[in-house]
Amino acid sequence: MADDADAQFSAEVRVTLNDGRVLSRRVDDMAGRGGDHPMSGEELWEKFDDCARRALPKLDIMPLFERLETLEKVADIRDVTRLLVKRPLPGTMTQAAKPSAAPAKGNTLLETSWVP
Repeated sequence: MADDADAQFSAEVRVTLNDGRVLSRRVDDMAGRGGDHPMSGEELWEKFDDCARRALPKLDIMPLFERLETLEKVADIRDVTRLLVKRPLPGTMTQAAKPSAAPAKGNTLLETSWVP
């Protein structure tokens, strides 16, 4: 569907059964899809929490959400980026499994001229 189509945020699912019947369902006004149908505050929190819990410790999620909700009032962006510092999730990393920047045994680092 074209980016400027009226129904660009619509969705339709069609299922063809073994007997040939086709079942379909179309949703034109899905919440959170497009500027005319924003998510409610509760829906936004549920979505954020569901996504963030895969990468952040539980206790870090609400402070980040609250800070992002008031982003326009942040005087120093470092107040936000501190909340994004990657830390291991509880129970996911043992001392022996911590990542290292050193090359694996037998491998050597190759010098490169690539600059980001």
